[in-house]
Amino acid sequence: MKPSRGRFVRLLAALAAVTLIFGASASLAAGETAVTITGVSVAGKTYDGTPAEASGTPVAKDGDTTVTISSGDYVYTYSSTDGGGYSSATPPTNAGDYKLVVSVSNGTYAGQSADIPFTIAKAAITVLPAVSVSRTAGLSNPAFAYTSSGAVSGQTPAFTGSLAGDAGTASMEGVYSITLGTLALADNGAFLANNYTLALVSGAAYRVYNYITDAVATVSTDNLGENGIYTGGVTLTAPDGYEIALAPGGAWGATATKTDCVNGSNAVYYYLRVSGGASDGAISERKAVVVRYDATAPDVSLYSPLSGSTNAAIGANQKIILSATESVSAVSGKTVTVNDGSMDHTAPASSATLVGNASSGLWYLVFDISDFSDSLSLANATQYTVSIETGAYIDRAGNASGSSSAQFTTVAADALTDPVAVVFTPSNTQLSVRTNTDAAVVSGQALERGTILTFNAPSDAGFTQQQTILVGGASAEVTLTNYALTGDLEVYYTRTPGAFDGTAAITGTAKAGETLSGSVQSPTQTNDYYWTFSWYRNESGGGSTLLASGGSSTTYTFTAADIGKTIRLEVTDAFCSGTLTAVSATVGKADYAGSAAPAPTAASVTETSVTLNTVSGYQYSRGGTDWQDAASFTGLTSGSSYSFYLRVKATDYVSASASGSATSISTVSALTGTVQFTSPVQSGVKLTASLASSNNTGTLTYAWYRGATYRGSGAEFTPAAEDIDQTLTVQVTSSVQTGTLTGTTGTVLRAVCSAATPAAPTRASATATSITLTATDGYEYSRDQVNWQSTTTFHDLTAGTSYNFYQRVKQTATELASAVSPAASLSTQPVLTGVIMTSGEARYGITILANLANNNNTSGELVYIWKRGNVQVGTGTSYVVSAIDIGNQLTLEVSSTVLGGTITRSFGTVAKAYYFGETPAAPTRYSRTTTKIVLKTVSGCEYSRNGTTWQDSTTFSGLKEGTSYTFYQRYKATTTMEASPTSAALKTSTSTDSSDDTTTSGTTTPTPTPGSTDSGTALYSYTLTSEDTRILYSVMKSLANGNKTKDVVIKQSNVEFTFLKGTMTDSYTKLWYDFGASINNSIAEQTAKELAGDAYVATIHYNYDGELPGTANIRIWLGAANAGKTLYYYKLEDDKSLSFMQTAVADSTGWVTVTQKSCSDYVFLSKDLLNAVTTPAPSPSASAASATPTPLISADVPPVGGLSTEGWFIAAIVLVAIILIVGGIWLYTKNRDEY
Repeated sequence: MKPSRGRFVRLLAALAAVTLIFGASASLAAGETAVTITGVSVAGKTYDGTPAEASGTPVAKDGDTTVTISSGDYVYTYSSTDGGGYSSATPPTNAGDYKLVVSVSNGTYAGQSADIPFTIAKAAITVLPAVSVSRTAGLSNPAFAYTSSGAVSGQTPAFTGSLAGDAGTASMEGVYSITLGTLALADNGAFLANNYTLALVSGAAYRVYNYITDAVATVSTDNLGENGIYTGGVTLTAPDGYEIALAPGGAWGATATKTDCVNGSNAVYYYLRVSGGASDGAISERKAVVVRYDATAPDVSLYSPLSGSTNAAIGANQKIILSATESVSAVSGKTVTVNDGSMDHTAPASSATLVGNASSGLWYLVFDISDFSDSLSLANATQYTVSIETGAYIDRAGNASGSSSAQFTTVAADALTDPVAVVFTPSNTQLSVRTNTDAAVVSGQALERGTILTFNAPSDAGFTQQQTILVGGASAEVTLTNYALTGDLEVYYTRTPGAFDGTAAITGTAKAGETLSGSVQSPTQTNDYYWTFSWYRNESGGGSTLLASGGSSTTYTFTAADIGKTIRLEVTDAFCSGTLTAVSATVGKADYAGSAAPAPTAASVTETSVTLNTVSGYQYSRGGTDWQDAASFTGLTSGSSYSFYLRVKATDYVSASASGSATSISTVSALTGTVQFTSPVQSGVKLTASLASSNNTGTLTYAWYRGATYRGSGAEFTPAAEDIDQTLTVQVTSSVQTGTLTGTTGTVLRAVCSAATPAAPTRASATATSITLTATDGYEYSRDQVNWQSTTTFHDLTAGTSYNFYQRVKQTATELASAVSPAASLSTQPVLTGVIMTSGEARYGITILANLANNNNTSGELVYIWKRGNVQVGTGTSYVVSAIDIGNQLTLEVSSTVLGGTITRSFGTVAKAYYFGETPAAPTRYSRTTTKIVLKTVSGCEYSRNGTTWQDSTTFSGLKEGTSYTFYQRYKATTTMEASPTSAALKTSTSTDSSDDTTTSGTTTPTPTPGSTDSGTALYSYTLTSEDTRILYSVMKSLANGNKTKDVVIKQSNVEFTFLKGTMTDSYTKLWYDFGASINNSIAEQTAKELAGDAYVATIHYNYDGELPGTANIRIWLGAANAGKTLYYYKLEDDKSLSFMQTAVADSTGWVTVTQKSCSDYVFLSKDLLNAVTTPAPSPSASAASATPTPLISADVPPVGGLSTEGWFIAAIVLVAIILIVGGIWLYTKNRDEY
């Protein structure tokens, strides 16, 4: 059948539609009919992490006819229209501009929809900066912390860059906006930055505070003129640690100069900046100092007669009057000149009389005609020139006036019949002088006698006006209204400022950041041009700080430094006296400025509590009235709704913000009921839990715990071995009700022990205070069958005491402990015994050596503890007495690590060191009277009249006339050394009336004293220290002097040199001598051991090399282990051979004594390697050994026992010689005194 014309037309239309839909490239497959598709749309949305789904059902039409197509044949194609590159059958999720095209091509139909555009808008990420952020002026902005909101659940935004602040380093105290700065979003896993926009919460702000400091600048005296008035730039100098500038953004340096001062009072404002330290760069609040400034020279010019006038009077009472723009004073030597056309008439500038108030003006300088030289007399019709010399006058600042010149002409002779002069000075600019014909009159003018004048002189508010009137040169009292001139008239007006009264008032709110202004109500001086408003901060510690000063428009804005204080306004007048004062209320914190507080969100909710999400810097409230720092609210009612609020918490300087929007949060209902258990609670036995009397309407869940350890779920649970001795807890929750109900079982029981009862324990070891039992795996031990321990050692026992001990099999995880074993009676070790043997005395500088003799300690170590009072000061067998010990009790406690008890020896009170040095010579007399003797002062000495009572003064008063007295002196004791020996005596007498003198006199009577010799100071003992074993030349000389009368001992901790009396040489040629010695601590030790083999005992190395000052008995401590042994003493020669010297027997404490004349390296052996035969020389016994060191200065009588016959003979001769010498001295002294 051929197609009809109508069908043909429809076919063409369909083809055209297909062409429109598919474009130039569209084509139909064979047998397909073109269709158009409608009915589908995609709603735009904001990105939320879900795809933008299409809605509606596709409708396909062949022309106007709807055709049926299976839904599965439609193809949905989503693609980007913003260049995003997206093209997929899956709906897009990410933000962007898209289109959807629905198409079909199923072999029957083919076609597609028009583009269906839609947009997924970006979601907003809102940045909330941390609140209450602040910094100090001058410093960099802080790193602004922030939180964000708006991300899709499950996505965490990432950021690059940072927030910024509007305030620069020169920005002063105030509120500044926080901006996004460089902060930007970044991809982070599922979070894609392109899906979001970044926005800052509205009102985000931070504060800048001025650096608070009391430091102030110093005002330089540069350009300071007279009377404290500056005439040039005012320079301020920064205090130490600061720089200074006149503006926060100005030039900083050590000084700053204000160059734009104006005449009068100036407030110089400046800022300090910290230089160095933690606050480097911080800028202070604006500080102020007020200075007076005047750099303008005073203008002094002719006032009367009026410059250029032609009617000046010539009378005798005419005046030459100068006017000044400010108060001035004349300069000596400067002049004012009147020239009459032919000659100069001069007057000293100082001859003028100042008319006008010195402080408030107006100012006039009045010259009489007679003040000028050469008998100046004014003549008619004559021109006069008045000249003022440069610098004739200076103002209060010292500025000099300039030169000035003006002319006036006197009245013509025929101008007036009977002329008189009218002279006047006003006190202000309002004075008017007029004739009855209303003609104005000027000062210095000539008028006809009888002319009627009226003076109109209004006074100024706040001032008292005075007038002085002279008629014909004489004081007169006349009324200056319609006054007829009777002669020359002089009228001088002046004014005096009164008190400045009124009420100062302050307007403004007393809060940081607010601005105050001031005013004066009902002032007596109404011209506010002359007012000065000064604002002060009343400091809490007293005093005040100037904050601002200027005219009546001067205001002040509060800063953080003002909080808690008051601000005082002082108003003064330039002329009137008095100060008006007003004080503000106490300054409060600044109002909050920043972003509004957000609505709170719940972190957790229970039936009785709500916990909000914590936001740093905020406070929380339930109801908006009472606020708290904690985000948790408890004690609420189950199932009730509450309103919660947030606000920014107040800081030290800023009040809390207004509360944000409320969030309504409801508590939940709680599960009720009682947890019950069945069955006994025992390991391996099933337990069943149930909930009785419950309101549960859902499914119950049971969770079993042992402590915090989860053990299982379900209503039934069987305890295991690890649960024994613990309780089990079951937690019951409901799928509907909230909360948890808890039940706790009894303690899970163990099984009875299956092991047999163990035997009694045995001892492994014991000390005086402890017993250790033999250990058995799995056992525990007890001393009282009550307290059991796993360790086998029992401490804190009593020495030598018997105790009963028990053991049993320890309880295991599944079984109880066994029965207790029989008792074992075991004893501790006994108490330590023995005798503490020491050498050395409790005296500063002495080394005390100790040894516990005859002790029963066989296995433990001995512990030596030295105590000063109750304070431990040392350990070990030796102790060097120190200065701090002086005056304190010194004790030694010896204990054993095994045996019990402590053996104590007290050394008594520690004494000062023996005196070391020279004995002073006998005192000499300085002066005497009949009742007083004065000795010469010797530095460091004290003085005595009887050798018993000592005094610091050299004066001895209250003596008898003509009486003989004996005086001594000695070096005073120090804090660590005793006084020196007493000097030789001075025997002298008071004078008689006829022999008083004030000159030095007196005769010394030599008296033998301990330690004195003809050749100097005597010493008998010297103790070496571990730090210094050398003896100086001078000390050796003193020891040699002492050796003339006594044995001399040189000692260190383990070696003593004894030189018997009279054996030491007097010849010493070296600066010092080293008497140090070491035992088993020298390079010779190894050689000696190789030579001696098993006979080796000890090596002695003497630092002293060569011949000793004399034959010495040397005591050497070789230790208690050698006590009682016979030892062989050898010299180690340079060729490494041994030369036998002698034998020695060690005493009971381990000391041996050898005798020798020289020193080198020596060796003690336990046997005679060279078969030398000699009789051992016993060492002194322990009882004979000195328990204390030989005193440095000793007054003891030398021992005389044991002398040979020759010794006794020599001693007798010496004794007779001493008697003869002393007798001779006594006779000499007696005869001299009598003389």
